[in-house]
Parts: sequence; structure tokens; C-alpha cells
Amino acid sequence: TMPQSAWTHHGAPLDEVKREVELGAGVNAVFLDFLDAAAPDAQYLVCDATHADASIVACSQAWLNVCGYRPEHVLGRPNCRFLQGPDTDYRSIAEMASSINAGHVCNASIVNYHRDGSKFVNKFVMGPLVDAAGAPRFYVSIHGTPSRELDWSLARSPVPCYRVSDLGSPEGSPASLQRQVRSSA
Repeated sequence: TMPQSAWTHHGAPLDEVKREVELGAGVNAVFLDFLDAAAPDAQYLVCDATHADASIVACSQAWLNVCGYRPEHVLGRPNCRFLQGPDTDYRSIAEMASSINAGHVCNASIVNYHRDGSKFVNKFVMGPLVDAAGAPRFYVSIHGTPSRELDWSLARSPVPCYRVSDLGSPEGSPASLQRQVRSSA
């Protein structure tokens, strides 16, 4: 039978991604564990942190299905900016970028747009995969899976995790960066 990754994954092979990052504890262990066990309906993206615009190097078919794109429309594109539209709160995008640039994990709920122009709320957790020197090599985002479902105990130490939402509060005030710490205890 065909391996699971052959029919659910597009772009750079995950084994190639793993060769370029530090295996073991930390955020790398949490995200790589998820990717290793990814079910056919798992939604994820892998972006190259060494490119100025963090080009998309891999994604799941499930994520493509949700967004309405084909692999050739996504792979090699600079990050997910193409999903943004009139109702995307760019302050939230800036907060998310700030969190990621600081090397933190970010939980996000962002208004995005399908390829056909219809709006959807993109909920994801995103963080860096670092190399042996501790520098970000890739950014991984896991979509549609609540952060609490990831195995944070694999990190072996507390992980700073920020929450970003452009959905605002019920009163309509803008969202702000909220820090949570995911504990491995």
C-alpha cells in the first residue's frame, strides 16, 4: 500500500525537514510528533524560515482542501499572505509575526479567504523548528487542531505560547497578544 505521507503531503518530504532541524525536546519535538502521526485529515504548512518571506515548502492535502487551492498554487509562495483580505486585521498579523520572530509559539484565529473569495476563520498554532544552533529553520503551522491536543510534555520544559485573534471581543475591541505558558509538567 502507499505510505500515508504520499497521499496527504505535498512539497519537501518531512524526512528532509527533520534532517535540517534539532530533534529531541522543545517545540521541535511537539510539532514533529504531530507531523509524524498526522492523520489524512491533518491540516499543516511548513515554511522556510531562511527565506525573507518564509516561502511555503510543504503542506497537507487537507489544508489545501479547506482553502480551495492546489499544490502548484501554494508551494513556493511567500507565507500565507495570499489568504488575507478586507476583513483580516493586520494588527493581529503584526502581533503574530512579532511572536514568531521572537521564537515563540503562537495560537491564532485569523479571518482569511478561500480561493473562491469566501471568508473563513483560520485557527492554527504556529511555531519555529530550530536547527542545532537554535536558529529558526522552518515555521510549522497546524490548522484546525486545538493547541491543547498537541503533546506539550514532549517539550520537556515550559513553552511560551501567545494567543492572537482578529475576531475581537464581543464588544468589538481589537485583539491583543496574550501570553500563556504551555507546561510539560
